[in-house]
Amino acid sequence: MDAMPSDERADQECCMIQPFTILAERFWPDVHGGVETRLFHMARELAQRGIVVNVLTERRSDAPPREELMPGLFVRRFARMDCGRLWRWRNLVRVQWWRRNLHDCLSDAGHIWATHPASALAVIALGHRDRLIYNPAACTAGMRHIFRVHPHITTMRMPHHLCVLDRLAYRLSHRTIVSSRNLARQFTCFYGVHDRPPAVLPLAARTADLAVLPNRSSARRRWNLPDDGLVLGYVGRLDPCKGIDVLLEAMASQPLRSTTRLLLVGEGPDEARLRTLVDQLHLSRHVIFTGRLDDPSHAYSAIDLLAMPSHYEAFGLAAVEAMAMGVPVLAPRGNDRDTLTAFDEIIEHERTGWLVDANHPAALATVIHALERAPGQCRLLGDNARRQMSQRSWRQYVSECLEMLTSSHDVGNTSTAPLASIAAHARSTAA
Repeated sequence: MDAMPSDERADQECCMIQPFTILAERFWPDVHGGVETRLFHMARELAQRGIVVNVLTERRSDAPPREELMPGLFVRRFARMDCGRLWRWRNLVRVQWWRRNLHDCLSDAGHIWATHPASALAVIALGHRDRLIYNPAACTAGMRHIFRVHPHITTMRMPHHLCVLDRLAYRLSHRTIVSSRNLARQFTCFYGVHDRPPAVLPLAARTADLAVLPNRSSARRRWNLPDDGLVLGYVGRLDPCKGIDVLLEAMASQPLRSTTRLLLVGEGPDEARLRTLVDQLHLSRHVIFTGRLDDPSHAYSAIDLLAMPSHYEAFGLAAVEAMAMGVPVLAPRGNDRDTLTAFDEIIEHERTGWLVDANHPAALATVIHALERAPGQCRLLGDNARRQMSQRSWRQYVSECLEMLTSSHDVGNTSTAPLASIAAHARSTAA
């Protein structure tokens, strides 16, 4: 019997699937980071397939309380939570806030997708555990571990009660889907083995939106970057956990060429400290702070290499988007000790980027100074990265998600292969 065409199979999936209710701490137009980006693309792709999507969130902007963003995609924004004197226990207050607002919203909710332990536990308390998919962006206990190892990373100092909520949400949820094997290991290591282990569903890139790339020369002129120099980049929140200080120390460890630059795109709590460090390391002529960019595509077009020296990264969406734009990535491997990252699941070493074994200035400096002498390597690996990520769209992400949810098999035993492994397998098959 002939195999069912992919489009027909997708239509059948849509007929079988229930509506989706997404519980989001933030949602468009209140964009904050990778979590909001993921939820927006997921919701849009589901609605384009004819699946009704209801997004329930907190009203943090001037957006209306109710709105239909596109056919089948509805957003309802509840009044902002007020912790009052209980601000230290705001996550416990948030459980009650979600429970109160969800009380009359879940009767026809279909699949309930929660990314925060507070919303997940509220769903469980209201008796809808069997429809709950817990999709945490990170492991709170893993973040707390990073703070113990690196006490200066105060943004990883998670309150103990939030770790308890995260553990309960994981242990009590019907299903847990995470973005990387690294994150799945964190949950099983810190919270114990579940009867349904976390399923792994890697994130995707905006391949359709990035089809037309900005011109490299015009992008460089925007920040007065030299045409012939090596331009490193960082895109994301300026946070101590991102290890940008390690990158700066790597650049300062040996004399740089006069045309080498670092473009820091973003804003965050570590900006003042980083600006001071740039001055102390005498890197002012080499480092440019751009602030937050609503569209980072010009930055990706301007740089030769994206550096992500993070101490903690549950997945690394910026890495995937850079690779989709033909930019290779330099990042540390996770070691389950002082570096918890998933970059070795995304990057093929010396094919789509560079992986270093230690998140240390000397390890990064070795790669950076080698690329100063041979910047053409970035272009070669960038082409490989673009080809790899062209196979990983949000449409594919949603297809795999629907397959997990409609499959007769236990989703907890399903684990999507890492992106780097997928690419390697595709090459070996073609050969």
